[in-house]
Amino acid sequence: AVDITYPFMTHYAFRAYNTHYAPNSGDKNSIGLPVSNTRIIALRGKKAFGEKSVDMITFKKILIPTVAGEIELKPATFLASFTPPPKQTSNRRNWQPQYPSHFNNNFFEEVEGKQYDKYFAASAPIKLTVKDLPSAGKPADFNGLVGKCEIAVDAEPAIVEAGAPVSMKIIVSGHEYPSIPELPELGEQLAFNRNFAIPSRQSPGRIEEKKKIFLRTVRPLRTDVSEIPAIRLPYFDPQTETYGIAQTKPISLTVKPAKTVTAFDADLSGGKILKNKLEKNKDGIHHNSLSLEALKKQQVVSPLLILSFVAPPVLFLIFLMMTAETRLKLNDPVAARKKFAFKNYRQKMASAQTVRDIESAVRTFVADSLNLVEDAHTYAEVVERFEKNTALEKLYLSFDSGRFSEGASVDTGQLKTEAEKVINSLKGRMANA
Repeated sequence: AVDITYPFMTHYAFRAYNTHYAPNSGDKNSIGLPVSNTRIIALRGKKAFGEKSVDMITFKKILIPTVAGEIELKPATFLASFTPPPKQTSNRRNWQPQYPSHFNNNFFEEVEGKQYDKYFAASAPIKLTVKDLPSAGKPADFNGLVGKCEIAVDAEPAIVEAGAPVSMKIIVSGHEYPSIPELPELGEQLAFNRNFAIPSRQSPGRIEEKKKIFLRTVRPLRTDVSEIPAIRLPYFDPQTETYGIAQTKPISLTVKPAKTVTAFDADLSGGKILKNKLEKNKDGIHHNSLSLEALKKQQVVSPLLILSFVAPPVLFLIFLMMTAETRLKLNDPVAARKKFAFKNYRQKMASAQTVRDIESAVRTFVADSLNLVEDAHTYAEVVERFEKNTALEKLYLSFDSGRFSEGASVDTGQLKTEAEKVINSLKGRMANA
């Protein structure tokens, strides 16, 4: 059993990021470890200290402070329950300790005939002084990026119709930690906002080598749009302690009238050529309107006729949805228990006031998920159907302590918080158990 705490990763004043060269779980030298209530992928290795060779497990994180001032961090800690090698194999050079890459840590389990050594180690505490960013010279659109970088963009096609999509590949390079830079919202930049329609949801960037690549799509609104504007990415350079701006060059763009001609296109002014303009319309697109300002829904079919076709299937779907739970309980009670286990748990936990109420909510959820008897099952039965889980076992021990220990005092609020944390972490796995 292994437990590692790393104060940086849970401290309110820091954001943690993976490095761009972080190992993946498929690497033959990788190992999953529980660190500060999350799972990280580390790399195994060896290191020599004089004549002694030791096994090393290494992982790296990028940590960015979010507040200025004096910050004191508690020691990082390492706790392990270790089974020594058998005497007959202790001198074999190829013997290695085995640690499963999951969270089934149990520091209190004792197996007859096995010896356990327990180890604890702690680092020294750390004090940091985080300086505030200077206000002098700060660009108005600065978004907190620290570290010098460069930005470039490719766009295609270069000739499009009004309203057609233009795909942009935006590359941020030169930053020491490629996972850190984030692209500013193009829709918040006036040069883009007034000339392009921009989707509100865009894909996150991906890391390739030491570059971060963003894919964005924009649609030119008018035929007089002649370029894709420069994209700005302000940053603060900690080496020179000055602000800088990474900026792309404008890209020429030719926007032609759309092939579909509407009555608005035929609205000539001063004998000029047909104009084509794409504008947002909250009522939808109506193909042959007299003008964009006059766009209104045209009634071509009686509402009663539409209702006569639409109402029956809609009512039938509503009926199916309302009776789904009842029908499932009749046809497959076990599946129904599992499907609605978390819903029932949330209802019980919302009104829980006592330890017994909390226990009933947790036990009902576990019993429904694993098809056990609510009040009669034990933690050992849970392990047989599911898996070992230290947090859940401690929860069951807390319930037993509250019921069977004379004079036992249990903090109901803390127990409820812990129970919700445990069940929320298990609901996905129990649903598939």
